Amino acid sequence: MNSTLAPLPPLFGISGRSGQDKTTLIEALLPWFAARGLVVNVHQA
Repeated sequence: MNSTLAPLPPLFGISGRSGQDKTTLIEALLPWFAARGLVVNVHQA
């Protein structure tokens, strides 16, 4: 393993079928992340 590489940031994902309130969950979590100084990036595939 190359020790010169920077550590990867924490990463997690949310997935589910249509109508399962994923967007509502993300909207509820955004203030929690912001209060802890975390950066949020949302990617829609």
